[in-house]
Amino acid sequence: MNKTHATHRFSVAEIAKIGLVAAIYVVLTVMPPLNNLAYGPLQFRLSEILNFLPFYNKKYIWGVTLGCFVSNLFSSNIAVVDMVVGTGQTLICLLIGVWLFDRYKKQYFGPFNRAFVYFAVFDAIFGMAIIAAELLLVYKTPFFFMWGTIAAGEFLVLLIGALIIDQLGKRIDLTK
Repeated sequence: MNKTHATHRFSVAEIAKIGLVAAIYVVLTVMPPLNNLAYGPLQFRLSEILNFLPFYNKKYIWGVTLGCFVSNLFSSNIAVVDMVVGTGQTLICLLIGVWLFDRYKKQYFGPFNRAFVYFAVFDAIFGMAIIAAELLLVYKTPFFFMWGTIAAGEFLVLLIGALIIDQLGKRIDLTK
């Protein structure tokens, strides 16, 4: 039988790197005192800075998504919903964001990587609308208020992360 599509199997080293990214995401989310800011109406999830790793290598989409999934186990009484909705939002935003903005990663706005800025805006607006809708459905919270506060926190974290990950990527080969 002739297959017309290519499949990619991860090596043991790649699986280990994906697992390491997931573990770092979990630690940066659930470790006190960071966990106090990672969930709820005013979110500042420091682990979101890892969202830029897939711009270096798409395999990290799986590490960030897995880290989000495990972290959402700790999101109090909505863990099951958050594991599905929050993790799905992360996966969708990473897939779409890398697809849309990867071509801009060699361009800069001052100190900011252009692809990272575009992704930060996209994730804050689109991604956090999904999370605000989740909180509306579960807690009956006001959608636009939640969207605004969560998007502001996400955008701030991502701007900080854009600078950190860009500098890290200049010193460490993140493409491997």
